[in-house]
Amino acid sequence: MKPDDGMNDPIPTVDRPYVEALVRLSISGLERMYDSTREALYSFDYSNGRAVRVEHLGLRYTVMSALGIHEARDAGFETTLDPATLLRSGVEQFTADDIDHLAMAIWADCTVDAGVTHGTLPRLLKALEAPQERTIGRPLAWALTALSLHGERDDDPQVRRAAKTLRDLAVNGAWREEGGLFCHTVGRGKFTRRLSLFSTQIYWVYALAVYGRVFADEESLRIAERCADTLITLRDPFFGWPWRYDAARGRITERYPVYAVHQDAMAPMALHVLGDAVDRSFAAVNRESMSWLRRNDLGLDMVDPEHQAIYRAVRRRFPFNRIAMNVGKGAALMGKASPTGEKPWFLRLNAT
Repeated sequence: MKPDDGMNDPIPTVDRPYVEALVRLSISGLERMYDSTREALYSFDYSNGRAVRVEHLGLRYTVMSALGIHEARDAGFETTLDPATLLRSGVEQFTADDIDHLAMAIWADCTVDAGVTHGTLPRLLKALEAPQERTIGRPLAWALTALSLHGERDDDPQVRRAAKTLRDLAVNGAWREEGGLFCHTVGRGKFTRRLSLFSTQIYWVYALAVYGRVFADEESLRIAERCADTLITLRDPFFGWPWRYDAARGRITERYPVYAVHQDAMAPMALHVLGDAVDRSFAAVNRESMSWLRRNDLGLDMVDPEHQAIYRAVRRRFPFNRIAMNVGKGAALMGKASPTGEKPWFLRLNAT
């Protein structure tokens, strides 16, 4: 099948039963990944036709899973996993003071209530005291989300100040109004900072939506909505979210890989929170985003019920992935549109 052969096919239905089936599949997969002796989640490789445990997921994915499991239980889904146990275990097993791990732990704890914030918040505030110039936006966006959610529960002046500092870094140091997107790192300077990734965009959308709602900051909400609208405009013909962007010009520099987690989790999550904050429905966009799982460049269903898994991504084959990435980067730095960035050439399935 040629990559674009399915472009005119009907958009698959994404309704409540379909989403509920995905949630149940996800819960079953996580339960299989859980090691009760370590109270930890492990990843598995299915590439040889059988499940082989390969590594411990670490704090970040463990606490993300804890947050999702908590939300699923609140929605009435059954699971043997305890989100509070997972969250505490993840924090206890990871002792480094990395901003992204600490921020995600506090973000999750604001929902799960596992009691980890008391010991984690001072470490995050300490880590944020160092200059954040040239820091990748994603962990800072996680930190802004965590501090904003904590500030909603506890009006701590120190937390409010730290959140305001991060908000200003995003708005003044990463946001490019002319392109409607965020740079990959905060701060102005080297021209390469105009380049960015989808993850940077969507987590700033989420963070500024939360900050704007909690602290009644209309400018943060405006920027979050503008960025979301830019991303929506730049989707591919299958409603996939491209991976690499020229933030200053609001262009795609490289469409691939397109990740399943962006389609069924990160984008719908951020747009749902933004919609609540600005009183706007993104339901149609979220259904289109999830429809990519069954209608995409390869014409494959990304959901594998047998292995209780969702395949990771559609990407270019090596070395064409490197060629397209570098051509797109070079074109952006010269102020040109990428000649290869949106072309569906040399694609393959990335299963794990």
